Amino acid sequence: MSFRMVVTGVFRVAASGRTVVTGRVEHGSLRVGDRVEMVRAGVSVPTTVKGLEVAAKITCEILRGEDAGVLIDDVEGFSIREGDVLSRP
Repeated sequence: MSFRMVVTGVFRVAASGRTVVTGRVEHGSLRVGDRVEMVRAGVSVPTTVKGLEVAAKITCEILRGEDAGVLIDDVEGFSIREGDVLSRP
């Protein structure tokens, strides 16, 4: 797996149809525009990274060990919750 982050927080941005997930990057790196998957119990749903934030600053890349916020397109039919995994295979 080239990127892995366990979700510790979920915040819906209702007006934009997007969601911010937060957590600590456990493995790899991630950039705006990357295709990722939300994973839970063997079910994975694709989405796209629309924005990244570290230490209250917008950034174009997040790295292993950083606590980050990741703005993604809403995942239709999949209710994101704490403990889900954001990954890029």
